[in-house]
Amino acid sequence: MTVRRTGTGNAETEQTALLGLLAILAILTGLAGKRVAVVLLRLRGRIERIAVTLRLRVIGVVGVAVALLALWGLLCRLAERELLRGLGIVAGLAALLAIYAPYLSTTVTFEYVVPSREEFARRIADVQARFPYLVLEEDGQPIGYAYAHLLAERIAYQWSAELSIYLSPAAAGKGAGRPLYLALMELLRLQDRFVYLPELPYRKVDLDKAARNVLTQEQFEQDGGDGTVASWRNTVTVENVHPNTTVSFRMNNLSGSAADLKLYAYGADGKMAEVSKELWSITDEAGSAVDTLSDGTLYELRVSVADGGAFDLSEAEKEIKISVVLAK
Repeated sequence: MTVRRTGTGNAETEQTALLGLLAILAILTGLAGKRVAVVLLRLRGRIERIAVTLRLRVIGVVGVAVALLALWGLLCRLAERELLRGLGIVAGLAALLAIYAPYLSTTVTFEYVVPSREEFARRIADVQARFPYLVLEEDGQPIGYAYAHLLAERIAYQWSAELSIYLSPAAAGKGAGRPLYLALMELLRLQDRFVYLPELPYRKVDLDKAARNVLTQEQFEQDGGDGTVASWRNTVTVENVHPNTTVSFRMNNLSGSAADLKLYAYGADGKMAEVSKELWSITDEAGSAVDTLSDGTLYELRVSVADGGAFDLSEAEKEIKISVVLAK
């Protein structure tokens, strides 16, 4: 990097110093978490370009600029480490980039140039905002990593994820991908925990006994429904319950007025019947009732089910099984 000595550039010098001081303040006050770290990494290239084009008249100012630039580099390294620590990735970007680089000469990835450390850190942060990002180590050294990401941006793909896995050449063909894939799939399954017991949050619902399926309009009407299907068909079996248990289904594809919704539940005969309004409600995540629904916002359908009641599909004592769907 070359620092030119001709011209003024006082405003740019002040901007560099100000950003450097703000970065120091962020680190010292404990604000350099994931988001701050990403901001620092994104700003780094801009500050370096400013430093290169500074036109300074005084040797002393040159020294200050160089010192600020060195300090900025240190802060960015600290920010990078803080970002990775917050993401649970302790290996560091260099090791992950070294694993990724050989794939550029294959058809696995459609890139031609190894991304910068800043760009790679941004990608990790973007993934971690919604999905798991795992690193596999052997004897303390990274030998592979895997993550999930959106299959496509359209709203209909919100329940779909694509998996990516990269292994170092030394680890390829030795079964290293299996533990990464298994762990990633299990985390995704647990992440999609769409049903729970709000009155018994310590009791986990077995997701192997829960399902969320598409119910066609035709099938809905054949089974006794009236109106238009407005949600998935949600089914769950819960063991060791109270005589009356509230089950909550999370969903984010609702819109309009909550008063326009009806809830149908399947009976033992395979037919649906409307559930009384006193037995169910639409709430926010805190459990407060809502009147107006916005598509993309997470809501909860809370249903009170009596063990052995009309909508309990299980014949076992202290076990309930319900299957419900919303309609308009």
